[in-house]
Amino acid sequence: MREGLRSRANGKVNGETYADKVKGVVATGVETQVPAIERTDYSLWRLKVKHGRQTWHYITPEEAKTWPQSIPEKYHLGLDTVLFTSL
Repeated sequence: MREGLRSRANGKVNGETYADKVKGVVATGVETQVPAIERTDYSLWRLKVKHGRQTWHYITPEEAKTWPQSIPEKYHLGLDTVLFTSL
């Protein structure tokens, strides 16, 4: 094999995976904490259907007070569709 060419076998380049090569390396060279990922509140998503066109809308908590989620919306978002009550 010529100098400078790399061989690839089983996901490894010259016996070393890419993950092994960059392990512990940060692009800036400075260790930083990774910020928490912000996630949307699923209870604020609403589905509008107009002329067969379905669009999802993210509303404010104030709008949620006047526009409750329907059972199909909760189902598609993976939320509980049944209100559990104590016996």
